[in-house]
Amino acid sequence: MKNIILQFRKNNDYSILEPFKYKEVNDFDENYWKRGDFIFTLYDMYQIQDKPLIKWLIEEELKGVFKIEDDMLIVCAFMLYKIMSNEDILTLYDIKFGGGSDLVARIDTELIFGIDKEITKAYLEKLKTAKSEEILECIQYYESHKEAVYRTREEYIEFFEKKRMIGLKEYFEEEKVGYQEWIKQNNA
Repeated sequence: MKNIILQFRKNNDYSILEPFKYKEVNDFDENYWKRGDFIFTLYDMYQIQDKPLIKWLIEEELKGVFKIEDDMLIVCAFMLYKIMSNEDILTLYDIKFGGGSDLVARIDTELIFGIDKEITKAYLEKLKTAKSEEILECIQYYESHKEAVYRTREEYIEFFEKKRMIGLKEYFEEEKVGYQEWIKQNNA
């Protein structure tokens, strides 16, 4: 998988990602586990130049978000957040609010604040689009909760990398083993 990532970095050839595309078979994404392994491999080595790959993975994950766990989407959203530029706030907002109520609850609010909440608000105010206005209203809604405590970008990155990521990876591995055992039992 590392070789595929390195090859994609060189030529952005999306055809080499075919084995990881969302592929629904009998109401299940046939490539979910393989794509999950790919995402965790990328997580261990991602760089700013991997943004097109991360965005592609986000698109694939969003296709199946109502079918199976959304943990891989959370990992992809974090990778994008860590290497983001201001315009990526639009994608992060779509991830949090475009995949149903589970994602609204599971995608951390800090992603909506972007690199810095005030910088993000200034960027969105300059855009003057319906979407930027919607995101601004969302940020203002979160700000209106005076008792809420949000992590700074640095605090959030540390929290995610040292706590949340470990749990996501462990859960994925446990679920994958359980799924493989279920397949063996049902094919015997």
